[in-house]
Amino acid sequence: MVCSLALIDRSLTNLGSKAPGTDIILSAPQVRAARNLLGWSRRELAIVSGVSSGTIKAIEHGSTDPRLSTLRRLARTFKAHNVEFLFEGHSTGVVISAPSNSNQHRGD
Repeated sequence: MVCSLALIDRSLTNLGSKAPGTDIILSAPQVRAARNLLGWSRRELAIVSGVSSGTIKAIEHGSTDPRLSTLRRLARTFKAHNVEFLFEGHSTGVVISAPSNSNQHRGD
């Protein structure tokens, strides 16, 4: 099952809801894997997302309980760069999807 960050972002909006499927949260390994898949340093992710590199490091090491707004910023950043998260049972993965035609630059 592929779960786009749009779903994750909507799920984060509904965090705490008892509705099924609204408790998907970016995990430390997912954030680290997505950043590495993009080939970004923590500093680069910090610049693009507006989340401090120290906070990103703490999230990736699991040494903080990040704010919902921080997770939303990261989710939006990854979504904007075509990162998708895969969920299959208890297994997860991170992939970069092909950009849609609407996101491609047209050289007119």
